[in-house]
Amino acid sequence: MRFADEYNTIMPTLEEARDRCRILEEAASAAGRNRLTFSILAGCVVGADEGDFRRRLHAWRELTGRDGAPELAGTVEQVSERLRSYGSVGIDRVMLQHLVHEDVEMVALIGEVGKSLGGS
Repeated sequence: MRFADEYNTIMPTLEEARDRCRILEEAASAAGRNRLTFSILAGCVVGADEGDFRRRLHAWRELTGRDGAPELAGTVEQVSERLRSYGSVGIDRVMLQHLVHEDVEMVALIGEVGKSLGGS
């Protein structure tokens, strides 16, 4: 806590994020410091609509060999709403892990998510 500027963790549940934020605030206060930036890392698949999302999810599953979906998955609107929920419990920054690197069009959709959250 003495030298840290940011706390980063892999995708916690909302309840875990709320608890960790409280713990971080208490530790910062005890150290006489301002609250640290709290960030998370999460896998993502974002689609323009449901069909686009399903196509991108299929490519993600082919690449990873997994049956499910990454932590943040859905349409731009769905992912944006989930990120708003995380912001409401104290998450300041999210680093999205995009694994299907040849799908550069999804990077633009991630940008749309950011714009919907007030980013530029």
